[in-house]
Amino acid sequence: MPTDNSYEPSFEPTAEASTFSMNGNFAGVNVCRIAALSSSLDPDSFRSLRQGYFEELRALGFGDAYQNAPASTPYRRAELPTPEIETWRSIPQSQLNQWENVRESLTYENTISFLISMLGSANDRESISAAVALWLHLQDVYSDEVSKQRFHIWQRIYKAVGKSWFEEIGIAEETESPTKYWPRAERRPGGAGDEWGLKYLRLIVGTRQQVAVSQLISLVSARIAEGKRSDDNYVSSLSDRIFPESPFAAFTSTNDGVFTGQHSASRGISTIIHGTAAWPGTWWQPGGNFHAYILRNCKNNLYNKPGTAFSWNGALRDAHRRVASDRFKLWAMEIADNKIDTLLAHSFGGEVAARAILNGTRVEQLTLLSVPITDDVVRAAEHGIPIVDVRVRLDPVLALLRVIKPKTGSGRLTNVTKVDIGWGWHDASHNPKIWDQYSIGEYLP
Repeated sequence: MPTDNSYEPSFEPTAEASTFSMNGNFAGVNVCRIAALSSSLDPDSFRSLRQGYFEELRALGFGDAYQNAPASTPYRRAELPTPEIETWRSIPQSQLNQWENVRESLTYENTISFLISMLGSANDRESISAAVALWLHLQDVYSDEVSKQRFHIWQRIYKAVGKSWFEEIGIAEETESPTKYWPRAERRPGGAGDEWGLKYLRLIVGTRQQVAVSQLISLVSARIAEGKRSDDNYVSSLSDRIFPESPFAAFTSTNDGVFTGQHSASRGISTIIHGTAAWPGTWWQPGGNFHAYILRNCKNNLYNKPGTAFSWNGALRDAHRRVASDRFKLWAMEIADNKIDTLLAHSFGGEVAARAILNGTRVEQLTLLSVPITDDVVRAAEHGIPIVDVRVRLDPVLALLRVIKPKTGSGRLTNVTKVDIGWGWHDASHNPKIWDQYSIGEYLP
């Protein structure tokens, strides 16, 4: 199955309809289309996307139906549609048909039908993106039904990652059953496990029956749970954003205390704050590929002591980001005498950085990497701190999670330098190849 290395960090958009196939050659385009439709199911995100990304939407094939639809149209709750998929081999044709329907008329039925068809994609990234889009909608409008399945959902999650649910909640099992890892299979709906693919085939393909809400909740949660086992960071990190490792997770972090380091802070240090669900990754850590690139080519004062680099639990929760910003402030005081030279922050790590700045952490320059523009980020920018804002044209993860905002760096904020790196994935902004291609290091002091 595809991994991070199977995908280039960037891709080219197309408005052509014929992007649906078993080989996933247009995964970037299809994921962006799914993300745009995810935003359309939330009125505020829908308005933001249409206001700030008109040209990008056109480049993906969205037309007047998307641009002119009332903000409440796709969001309005209605009956779930009846899938029109005869066999698993006909899934690409169904995706094409549903996409044409969406382009012609952006209705609730057409939007959900397209997302359900993409849920069955043989490409992992397309399938998990559709699952996340559907899950956010189900949580919004069918929260009672979701709550009824909460226990079973967590059972699926723990089965997927090979852990014992009963041990987690403190109940000893009489016998330890061996971990069962579902076999991989190419060209299955959902792109991965037999069990997930068979479930999609049983509930969606060839049934010609209206999808029940309970069935869709079960189906989508199973897909996201399986995504936690993926070798593809895009898939696993999206799954972790929706379903954290433990339903009982508190404000955990690798930095529960403040570390005393030996790094010289005479002129300040530079450092990196990772984003949501990125704590297990290595790119931001000393020795990781992006860390090594920045240290070698851009900032020789990048904090480089293994084991004490700042990190946080990366949960997609506002309260956790607030705790992380407080801890970063303490880290900066202890490690750097509150003198941060350049602070690079990815995704929601940018909000952690912005809140720390607003709370008094001294930062000479902030580099935002695919960061959602929250109110705190805007306020930090208005303080006048020099900011380099690196982002792709239409970030599929930010749009998918409905946190995309109109573009940053309005004319009055002369301290914000925008770096457009074209079309690409959410992690393209910390890819060394992209940094070389766009000479981004030249923007850092």
